[in-house]
Amino acid sequence: MDRRRPLPETIREFNTVIRDLINLLERKSRDEVEIAGIDRLKKRISLLKSTVGDYALISEAHPFFVKYAREILDRNAYETLVMTTDVRAEYLKLKPKINPEDEFAFALVDSVRAHYRNAALQEKDSVWESVKKLLACSIEYKLSLK
Repeated sequence: MDRRRPLPETIREFNTVIRDLINLLERKSRDEVEIAGIDRLKKRISLLKSTVGDYALISEAHPFFVKYAREILDRNAYETLVMTTDVRAEYLKLKPKINPEDEFAFALVDSVRAHYRNAALQEKDSVWESVKKLLACSIEYKLSLK
């Protein structure tokens, strides 16, 4: 008996968790440039979903989550992943060059790290749980492609 959720539910959960994490960052942000970057990110996601479909985010993100599954599941390795991963290098592994319009996203990574570094343990735990949900959705999505 297959106990996996229907794919639309997996995509919906992935998108909801992403939205919730962005909203958390937005609530914590005070810097105008950071707030503008978050707004730009939300608009880009909306455009992507409206032109490609609701599955756009998970289809782009699932390889990263699957690749780093072990690190995500281990709390100490997860902390190292969040704080030290060279996001620009990871991006270049997937794309031949960096689009200048994507530069704002790299600045947001620095913002996420700063907020995470200063967050209370309970909030860090909550974010980690959210990232583990993203991993679970990514694995379900990958399995559905087979």
